[in-house]
Amino acid sequence: ATTFGQTKLGDGLYPKDDEQGLEFDTNRITIITELGTLTIGQCGLVKLSAASPYTLGLPTAIGNTGRYYCLYKSDDNTNLITLDANDDEKINGQLTYTGLNYQYAFVILRSNGVEWIILSYGFKNVTDDAQLKREAGDIKTFEEKSPPLDDDDVVLIEDSVAGHAKKKAKVSSLLETKAEMGKVLAFNYDSKGDVMPAEDPGPMDVYHERDENNDLMPIANLKIPNTINFFFEIDINGDIEPREV
Repeated sequence: ATTFGQTKLGDGLYPKDDEQGLEFDTNRITIITELGTLTIGQCGLVKLSAASPYTLGLPTAIGNTGRYYCLYKSDDNTNLITLDANDDEKINGQLTYTGLNYQYAFVILRSNGVEWIILSYGFKNVTDDAQLKREAGDIKTFEEKSPPLDDDDVVLIEDSVAGHAKKKAKVSSLLETKAEMGKVLAFNYDSKGDVMPAEDPGPMDVYHERDENNDLMPIANLKIPNTINFFFEIDINGDIEPREV
């Protein structure tokens, strides 16, 4: 299990994984605009801007195994924000990280107890803080995909007949429990244009149904019609496909 791996877990404001000691507060955003050093208390989302280039220090990775930062450059310029490891520690084997020099650049770091490991990096056009929270809450929207879902993964479902009530359920329960029929999974698009489960559906998220050609298509209206009555299964290729009732 991982904190963000297809939303396998989540507990209040602080998703945690007892096995790996992960901790990430997706409801707090730290704003950084100038030279300084991050604290462990600021683990989570860090929204960066730079009127001029500066260096941002990282706290020690030692003793902080499993702590995450998702650092995101939000302003439209090419001023470099350099991440500097603590003392002689490293960031993926290097003393500094220099990839935060364009708008929408991001990097996700995790402490392995010795150094800060880069889990993912690249560019993600995030239009508002709410979307940033949603997407950072599922790290898989930022990085390369493993097989879409496992039976033990927990996904958010919405009841299509009971006031769109939200609940989380294991994929295995969607496949095995008749009581889950009549509900649908919420999805959003990742940076590669792939459709992945959405932990916290919002304005950017879409839902899917089969059209008259039996193709999986987005539903334009996010209020799920009562007539939709299918759930999902994993096919022989490990992909998610709707299984109609």
